[in-house]
Amino acid sequence: MAGRLPGGGSRATINPNGSIYAKYAWWRASDDARLKISGRRLDAAAPPLIADVPNVYGVGFQPTALTFPTPGCWRVTGTFKSATVSFTVRVTTSSLGP
Repeated sequence: MAGRLPGGGSRATINPNGSIYAKYAWWRASDDARLKISGRRLDAAAPPLIADVPNVYGVGFQPTALTFPTPGCWRVTGTFKSATVSFTVRVTTSSLGP
């Protein structure tokens, strides 16, 4: 959920253009390849998600920033070497506003 949460915090940010920016953590088993992330909306047509994957850490923790162009149901896929993991996430905005 993007925007203000009932407790005052936030999980994701609503950008001025309506896209939603969220940080996601991944884990890399080695540093000899880059993590690649892609994503597509499943419930309607939309541009693909934009993934920022900085290559600043070695093995282990890999921070990323994902920008979802629209709210909706999204399939996110991470690929590292020949390994792939996917998850589905519902991207929504808060009724409390940005």
